[in-house]
Amino acid sequence: MAFIREIKQYPAKCSRCGDKFESHFPQKADRPIYCGQCLQLMKAVSMVQSKLLKEELLLEQSDEQIAQQINSLLVKEAVEVSKENEDLLNSLVERLVDDEKRRKKLVRQLRKLQNRKR
Repeated sequence: MAFIREIKQYPAKCSRCGDKFESHFPQKADRPIYCGQCLQLMKAVSMVQSKLLKEELLLEQSDEQIAQQINSLLVKEAVEVSKENEDLLNSLVERLVDDEKRRKKLVRQLRKLQNRKR
């Protein structure tokens, strides 16, 4: 005979998008909590970041080449750039490039590449 244990659900608010959802643990003020969609997105972007850093992306390449490499990794991980997740894209590019003008240019080029895909 199997016993089914009921898991208590707690109301929570996603630290990234603000959506309300049910969680298996109570939300703490000092720690972020994410809904399923944002958690999946954060994991994918984190994976892309680590791959970029491991492959030692050559920042001496043209911005277009760098944007193409980042885009191909995003596509491989099924991450689509949208208004909702653009902040993660900015943080991804920010870790690679210090110059703000170059960073903005890379983000614009990534958006173009993503729009071509659709």
